[in-house]
Amino acid sequence: MIGLVQTGDFVALMPGLFDAAGYGLQSVPVGEPDIIRDIYLVRRHDVSLSPAAQSLLALVRDRLA
Repeated sequence: MIGLVQTGDFVALMPGLFDAAGYGLQSVPVGEPDIIRDIYLVRRHDVSLSPAAQSLLALVRDRLA
C-alpha cells in the first residue's frame, strides 16, 4: 500500500501509529466521522517475543489504553 501511495496516484487510511514521514509521506488526521474498530493482537503463547516485538506490543497497548 505504501508503494501505491508513494506513486502519488493513491491515498490510504492508516492507523495513527504509522510513521508517514519515515516514508517521505504526509499524514493528515481524519476528523469526521469518527472511526471505531476492534483491534486484535495475535501472538503465540508458547514462544517468547523478541525485544522489538515486546516494544511494539507495549507501544500499542499504551496507545490504546
